[in-house]
Amino acid sequence: MKTMRHISLLFIAFILINASVFGQTQREKKAERQFNGFSFVSAIDTYDRMIEKDINKDYALRKLGDAYIMLREPEKALPIYAQVVQQPNVPSEYFLYYAQTLRANGDYDASKEWMKKYKDAGNKESSIVKNFFKNNDLASGIFNSVEKNTINKVNFNSKYNDFGAYVINQQLVFASSRHEAAAIKRVYAWDKQPLLDVYVANIENGSNEKATPLSGDVNTALHEGPATFSADGLKMYFSRNNSDQEKMDLNGREIRQVGIYTADFVDGKWQNSKPISLNNTAYIVYHPALSSDGKKLYFSSDMPGGYGGTDIYVSDINVDGTFGKPINLGAVVNTEGNEAFPFLHKDGVLYFSSDGHIGLGLMDIFAAVTNENNEIVNVINLGEPINSKKDDFGYYLDDEGFKGYISSNRKGGLGGDDIYAFTRIPPLTLKGQIFDAVNNEPVSGAKVILTRENGEELAYFITGE
Repeated sequence: MKTMRHISLLFIAFILINASVFGQTQREKKAERQFNGFSFVSAIDTYDRMIEKDINKDYALRKLGDAYIMLREPEKALPIYAQVVQQPNVPSEYFLYYAQTLRANGDYDASKEWMKKYKDAGNKESSIVKNFFKNNDLASGIFNSVEKNTINKVNFNSKYNDFGAYVINQQLVFASSRHEAAAIKRVYAWDKQPLLDVYVANIENGSNEKATPLSGDVNTALHEGPATFSADGLKMYFSRNNSDQEKMDLNGREIRQVGIYTADFVDGKWQNSKPISLNNTAYIVYHPALSSDGKKLYFSSDMPGGYGGTDIYVSDINVDGTFGKPINLGAVVNTEGNEAFPFLHKDGVLYFSSDGHIGLGLMDIFAAVTNENNEIVNVINLGEPINSKKDDFGYYLDDEGFKGYISSNRKGGLGGDDIYAFTRIPPLTLKGQIFDAVNNEPVSGAKVILTRENGEELAYFITGE
């Protein structure tokens, strides 16, 4: 390897800006995919290997500390951050992370000193991040220090409620209270909107006018939706009102609980709708979500024995189609409030909505973090722009982990609840060659450093032969 020296950077082929990542090797890319996909145990192993092999060591050390915070292990993050804050030109937000980690470990005096250094560097905490730290949610505070998604409106929303988007067979399936689906449509008493049906829209060039009711016998005069699907696209689970006309409230109105139903894709239509055995007219069972192997059903329910309003449960799906005993996901996920709209990504990460955890507004979207034993040890608020001051729910992420949809009643929407598309901000990628300005020969062993305008180093790499 040639000695480091000053060179002229003549050509950089391609840059995507995201100050949190600076990609070079496959191992670095792997680590970032793991971290951004909430696979923090795997990310820790990859960052350890990067540090051992001196691959972008300073950056890997910073991310290693972050990963331990995500796993709710501030005692392991503390000695790592102690090294990080001594790095030359370290991003000053790590003064804040170190201060908060010191506080979490009971060293309040040192925490105040590093908080002062953070503010002396010209920083000011955002109100959102400050709120997370104030409530001892280090993971959400650190995770949300850098924006990770962009969000856009979709053009198939209506003036009614549209939510719960799910992509299957290149089409977007969602629940909507637009009234075209049934010849006789009942109006929901609470908001005077038509009851929900399941609709389909094309992902490309989809529009409000082209969204159509799902084919088959799923839609009725009751509420239907949202829905989830098996990996092969042949089995559908969806929410529907149970019909129980014998139960009335004190005002003589019919009480209808919500249950989960299934349907099969036969001859191009969704048919054979039937309730699952977990339904009960005494409580709600709704918002189904399937594991990628189709062996577990996640759902929300206010069945007796929970922690609060509605909790998230999981039940095994047996080979014969019956269901095992529902298991409450526990106090890390469930609160005295309401947890609902679970979504299980292909990589095994559980996303859900809650109004009981620390959030930005009413109902926020969270991701569950698991340890090496696959136990849920923490939940992380996905932050802005996924969450807002209003209700945010119905998270869906594609198999590749880059694009998805959420639902929200945030300001600026077309109807009550609207669907929004989001894209994860990609890692920064730097490609090209570095040439010597004198003889125009490629330079090996050159150190390329990415910095902010104030000189803070974000990452670096060494050019190969």
